[in-house]
Order: sequence, then C-alpha cells, then structure tokens
Amino acid sequence: MTNNTLPTASPRPRMMQIEGLRAVAALLVAIFHIWIGRVSGSVDVFFVVAGYLITTTLLGHFTKFGHVRPLFYLGRLARRLLPASLTVLAVVAAASFIFLPANVWLPTMRQVLASALYSENWLLAAESIDYLAKDAFHSPVQNFWAMSVQGQFYIIWLIVFGIIGLVTVAARHKARVVLATLVALFAISIVYSTIATNADQAFAYYNTFARVWEFALGGIGAIIIPQLRLPQMLRSVLGWLGLLGVLTCGFLLQVSQVFPGYAALWPTVSALLVIIGGSGGGALTAGRILSTRPLVWLGGISYGIYLWHWPILVFVLQYRKGETPSLPWGIAIIWAAIVLAWLTKRFIEDPVVTWSRSSEPRRKRLATVAPVGALVVVVISSMFLIGVTQAKLDSDKAYAASITSGSVACLGAASTAATCVNDDLPSPPIPLDPREDNAEVSDYRCRTDPDDTELKKCTYGPGDADTTVVLIGNSHAVNWFPALESLTTARGWKLDVYYKAACAFNTTARTGPKSEVDSCRVWNEKLEAELASQPAYDYMLSSYSAGGEKFVSPDGNVDPDAGVAGFRDAWKPLLDRGTTVWAMEDTPLLPQALYDCYLGNLANSSECGTIAASDVFQTRDLIVDAADDLRGAKVIDMKRYFCPGDECVLSAGGVNIYRDTSHFTATWSLTLAPYLEQALSLPPS
Repeated sequence: MTNNTLPTASPRPRMMQIEGLRAVAALLVAIFHIWIGRVSGSVDVFFVVAGYLITTTLLGHFTKFGHVRPLFYLGRLARRLLPASLTVLAVVAAASFIFLPANVWLPTMRQVLASALYSENWLLAAESIDYLAKDAFHSPVQNFWAMSVQGQFYIIWLIVFGIIGLVTVAARHKARVVLATLVALFAISIVYSTIATNADQAFAYYNTFARVWEFALGGIGAIIIPQLRLPQMLRSVLGWLGLLGVLTCGFLLQVSQVFPGYAALWPTVSALLVIIGGSGGGALTAGRILSTRPLVWLGGISYGIYLWHWPILVFVLQYRKGETPSLPWGIAIIWAAIVLAWLTKRFIEDPVVTWSRSSEPRRKRLATVAPVGALVVVVISSMFLIGVTQAKLDSDKAYAASITSGSVACLGAASTAATCVNDDLPSPPIPLDPREDNAEVSDYRCRTDPDDTELKKCTYGPGDADTTVVLIGNSHAVNWFPALESLTTARGWKLDVYYKAACAFNTTARTGPKSEVDSCRVWNEKLEAELASQPAYDYMLSSYSAGGEKFVSPDGNVDPDAGVAGFRDAWKPLLDRGTTVWAMEDTPLLPQALYDCYLGNLANSSECGTIAASDVFQTRDLIVDAADDLRGAKVIDMKRYFCPGDECVLSAGGVNIYRDTSHFTATWSLTLAPYLEQALSLPPS
C-alpha cells in the first residue's frame, strides 16, 4: 500500500474510493485558492488519509518483519515523496528569478530551502502567516507547509511504532498497543490544538503538534474500519454524508481562521466516513462514484496537482498584477497543474518506482540514492542563492544609506516638496525590497511584542543633552523614527523610544484579542509610572493606526470619543510637566490591490497610477482630534509629501515609499527629516 498522502499512487482495489477522495480534495484545494480566496479544509482530508495509509503500512511491518525496519521505511518515503517535490521546488526556484520581482527573491528562496528540509510550516508559523491573508507575502512554495507537516508526521510515526515494536512481542499485542497509543495521541493533541488555536490561531495553523490528532484519527480508522461489519445501506449513507462534509466544509467554515482546533473534525471525520462507505454498493453510492476511472486517475496524480497548482497561481497573479483569475484563467491553471502533475509522474516519479522494483542491485540503489542526492543538490543550491540574494540586498541597503546621508537633489520627499528635476536619481528606486526596510528600533531590542508587557527603552544621542525627546507608540509612531532620529542627532539632542507593537499610547481599552488588549493596558500603566519617575521630556512624539484601532467605552461599545479622551489622559502628566506633545496625523492606508501592483512593479510603480488622498486617509483621526485646541499639543500634518496635489504616489524621487499597506520605508522616512523639522516649528539649531 502506498503511503505518501498528499497522495501519489494507487491503493488496493477495495480502497479505490480513497484515490477518488484525494482527487476531489486536490481539486477543492485548487478551486478555493483560485476563485474563492478561502481554504477548503481538504488538506485536513489528506492528513487523515495519510494517517490511515501509513498506519496500515507500519502495521504491515509488524506482520511481515516483527518490527519496524527504519531504513526500508525511510527509503520508500524518499522514493515516493522526493522526486515530485524536488522537481517542483527546482522549477519554481528558477522561475521565481524570471517571473517574480526582485524584492521577493530572498523570502522565496528561504521558503524553498525550508520546504526542501520539510520545515516550511515552522517558518510560516514563526511569521504567523495567515494562509490567504491579503496583506501577507505568499511565496510560490507556501503550499509546502502541508508537505512539511506530513513529513514530520512520518518521522513521529516511525518513532512511535519503532518503540512499540521494541517493547511488545506478539503482533496482536502490538496492534492493541498501537490503538491505545493512537487514541492517547488523538486526545492529547486535539486538546492541545484547541487551546493553541484559541491562544494564537495563526501560529497553531502550521503547528505540527496541533495537527497530530488528524493523523492519529486516520490511524485509528486504519485499525477499526477493517473490523466493521455494517449493512451496505448504512455504509452508503455514511459515504454520502462524508463526501457531502468534504465538499461543504470550506463553504460553511472559515477554515484559515478556526482550524486546526476541534472545528477540523468536520473534514477529518467526513474523510473517515467516505472510507467507511467503501467502494461497493449501487452505481450511485459515493464510493462507487469516487472509484470511477477519471477520479481514480486524477487521484493518482493528486500529489502533483497539489504541488503544482499553487506556484502556477502565484505566477499568474503576478502576471495579472494581483487580479483574481477569471473563469478561463482559473480553468487554465487547473489544467496546467494536471498536465504538469502527469508529466512529473510519468517521467520522474514512475522511473524511480520502476528502479526500486528492479532485480538489478545498481538500479535498486539508484532508486534511493538519486532522490536523496537531488535533495542535497536542492538544499545546497538554495543556500547559495540565498547568500547571493542577501548580498545583493545588503549592497542595496548600503547604497541607500550612502545616498540618503548625502545631499542628493530631489531625493525622496524633496521631489514632492517642490518642483524638482534630477536625472541621476536611483533607478530602480531604493530600497530594492521595501518590505524589509524597517526602522532600526523595529527589532527585538526595542520592540515589545503584542502579547508582552515588558517595558523597553532605547536611547539615542548624548545622555547629558540639554534637550530630550521621547517617541512613544506602536509601529505607526515608529515609522517616524528615522526622520526624528536624524534631526535629534543633528541638534545634539537625546531621543528615547518606547515601542510596543499593536498598542497606542492611550489609556482607553481597544478592540482586539484579549491578551493583546490586557498587555497594552499593563504596558501603558508601566510606562506612565516610569515617565513620572524620570525628568520631564521637552518633546514627545506619538502616532497610532487611525484605520486599525477601535477604542471602546467602559460598557464595551466602540466609542471614538473614548479614544480621544484616552489620548488626552495619557498625555496629561507630560503636559502638566511642560512637555510639548507632537501628535502625528496617520499616513495613507493603501488598498490591497494597489499595494500588490506596487510590489509587482517596483522599478516603475507609476504603472499602477495614483490614488486620491481622500481614499487613503481616515475620515476621523482620533489623535488629531485629541491634540486640536489642547494647550501644549501640536498636530503634525505631513500629507502633502505623500500626496502632492492631493494625489498619492507610490514612489518619489528615486525612493519607494511603502513597506506594506500602512507603513512607509525607513529610507522614505529619512528623506522626510528636514520637512518634519519644518513642521515641528523647532527653534533654529
């Protein structure tokens, strides 16, 4: 029996419905990704089927050998999994340098390497990437997260079955111990998965240990289902219920936001019901339909369909500048995935399987050595390309630093401040990868994470300076750090920074995850106490996400006026001690489609056009309302530099402006320094 689900080869005849089920699951994954923009839950079907098949395989080891043979097991996995996956990774890596913009080469190659090493899920978990989030980078190999989870599961099962094989003797005892172990793993993992999903769903989505229960459920089915003796009518009903559950899951559940907790029982139990239903019965049973030749054939290449459809979709989206594929385009993507999957199986996977069955020792060895050797080549090549790409980005950053430290005419914001011409501005605009162009204070040394309450202070400039400035707030406040640090350095002032992600300098509660709301309140309380214990600052600069943060009144209702009062309450102790408050009006919030176009055309973002200022600024900016007519506070409006003539541009003066839809690059911020100084109405230095 084959064991590589996300799938490849044909199971035993009595289980032909599994191939049809895998075909349906693979097509659902593609359809939901292409047209619906949601996750179907079908990957969870693959996980259950993988648990079913690999448990059957390892039980077969006990029957045939009396114990698990690790090298035999791992060699078979390598022959089944690596040829197709490494082919896709190699093709995608090469195509990325041709079809994708330079700014995504480095993260793409990092994900190629992680995918080759079956650790892509942990890389995505560390970045807490929402699988289909509109504002997240989606590499052409991001779908390999599921393959990584599955690969890790195979190793976990090898360890579990290996231990069971060592500590038990009789085969019947081994089966009982396996069943008891799988039930325990299922119970522990689903409880952990539910807790982890509630605590941090984006991380849990990719967490292998939050997914183990799905494989365990399949394994339990592999032991119990063959023992069931159910009437054909009941089996037919269960089969149809299972197929209906698989088909409807993605429509009725927001999978990417609620899985992998107990909600994932929907598709996983549905998959087991399809298996219980079997492939017998009348012509209109679910199992008989799933066992038809077209679906069985598609099931045989469903592994390749899953691997190929996502990179093709990413490249098409790049070509269409982020526009959702039309019906003809989507059909073309699916057909391309099917054709490539068949070619991969016919000319790459099948020859390796044929070699493994050869009577010639040399060919038999080659069947295992070739995939492992190819893995080594892909890993080394990926590491080399990462190094080359990183060196290019480092060179770009060094160039950006050198040019912004000089006095280049019309650079960045200077080109929007006045009519200006300079034919020697950077081309393509800098930075090459704006998504990576963060302010220095954005790293862990100065940043308090959303769930954390640690109060961190980073200081720049002389400690005994006569004039002191403090920057307080979330990432929208830290946007201004490069500009502010530039002018405080030039004046010999001291600059302190208190930065907490997703937390405004405000005493009013806001909407959001409870852990973040509570930690923000505690952090603000700690900050208030520390500020009171220190000498008063001369100036304080702050900002917040006008389009993202919603403040609530004591009764829990969204109340903008409560947010205004919260800003004033936070500032009052500073104002009472003579600190001048600079309230920065928030910067543009780009529509996702415009940002996607921008990322795909960084060398010539003018192709994406401009957008009216009225469409990217919030109708009400609470920090502006709080500072208006408040003694000691000053509203700082920098809109004109982002939107000259009320039309907002994406790059200007050889500088790319946006890091993401709501943050601007550190390079752009640095070019704003002289204009920020003017807006602050500072005395001559």
